[in-house]
Amino acid sequence: MTQDSLHAKTSMASLFVHDDLVSFTKGTHHAIYNFLGAHTVPLNEPIDQPSTTSQGVRFAVWAPNASQVSVIGDFNGWNTQQNLLEKVYLSTGEDTGIWATVVTNAQADHLYQFHLHDANGQALPNKA
Repeated sequence: MTQDSLHAKTSMASLFVHDDLVSFTKGTHHAIYNFLGAHTVPLNEPIDQPSTTSQGVRFAVWAPNASQVSVIGDFNGWNTQQNLLEKVYLSTGEDTGIWATVVTNAQADHLYQFHLHDANGQALPNKA
């Protein structure tokens, strides 16, 4: 794997604290609710150095067998193609099974669901 492709694969990992991802993949994370689901995050800043200047909502879900994941909700008119999530990889390139994105126009009180496609590309019922 080239350095550029590794960087592209691990760009979503910057949305999380590295130790959280490592302990999650080992099955030893005891507060998974702190980073899966929807959480307000600072924009354009390291996740461990938050600011209140500009925020978005990070959406994350564990779906290791999904071929595509999007988040739908009040913020995008429930459009399944507008806010696609990306797979989260460790710096080693290991797949965590987590999918994530940040939506800048979403707010913490917006209703949302995840729209998933299985490994064969078939749409599954939306998940709250």
